[in-house]
Amino acid sequence: MNISKGKWTAWDDDGTGTLPCVLSDKVTAYGNFYVAQCHNFPDARAIAEVPNLIEALHNMLVSAVPGMNWTDESGQMMLNQAREILKRIEG
Repeated sequence: MNISKGKWTAWDDDGTGTLPCVLSDKVTAYGNFYVAQCHNFPDARAIAEVPNLIEALHNMLVSAVPGMNWTDESGQMMLNQAREILKRIEG
């Protein structure tokens, strides 16, 4: 899977609060790049966090060695990162 890196943003495409979409920070000659159009803002926020979620999960998997103590500083940092992403997804 190839996920473009960088910030994705949940956006109200028409300014009415009824047309949620997700934009990439990769700007083309014609404007922002659409990642997805959604039916509701919770879905748009969840999709916008995908690159961050993948990075957080990757960091957890890379660091997960047998016997890792999830209560130490690095374990807590990774758990807090995952919590912050979930908080942004849930609005």
